[in-house]
Amino acid sequence: MRKIVCFDYDGTLINKDSFIELIIFRFGRLRLYLAMMLFLPWLIMMAFHLYDAGKVKEKIFCYFFKGMSISDFEKLCERFADYLSASVNNVVMKMLLTYQRMGCDVFIVSASVSNWIEPLFKGYSDITIISTEIEVVHDKLTGRFITKNCNCSEKVSRIKAAIAEEADNVYFVAFGDSKGDYPMLCFANEGYLVKKSKIKAFHKNETIR
Repeated sequence: MRKIVCFDYDGTLINKDSFIELIIFRFGRLRLYLAMMLFLPWLIMMAFHLYDAGKVKEKIFCYFFKGMSISDFEKLCERFADYLSASVNNVVMKMLLTYQRMGCDVFIVSASVSNWIEPLFKGYSDITIISTEIEVVHDKLTGRFITKNCNCSEKVSRIKAAIAEEADNVYFVAFGDSKGDYPMLCFANEGYLVKKSKIKAFHKNETIR
């Protein structure tokens, strides 16, 4: 039986929200705070589940990165990966490497964008990244996403799509830290909740705060 181990990225493999950190890294905190004021109505509606979180995220991504060339964006993501390496959760990363040595397939399943996840794992082999993907037209970022925001139930949908007809012959293990990972943890045969350096078994009837 094939064993697939799925890791969330933000808050699990790294200790920060990489999207927010990328904005700060490129534009600074003041620009981020001003943008948050601009998007406050959408953020409030999102908090009350009146507006889709993925759409809010796309609006913010568009505001900051629309029109940037893909080559400049990829260079930015390379530099950002070097900066973000200090925020890696070493306990979880050791788990990832252990599963790899055991011959398991490793998936990183994240609402973040693959362009800034991939450089952090450049030296690693055989890692499948399932994430939110961005649109590029004529070598420039449009600011739009070409996939759904890879969060909550979308994580499970994307995992199922990745394994296609193998589902009946796969044993799933999942690691996550937030409500956005709840469906993936419930879907897994074996789930683990990550809170900084602590990892505990996830029970399908428990609430994630």
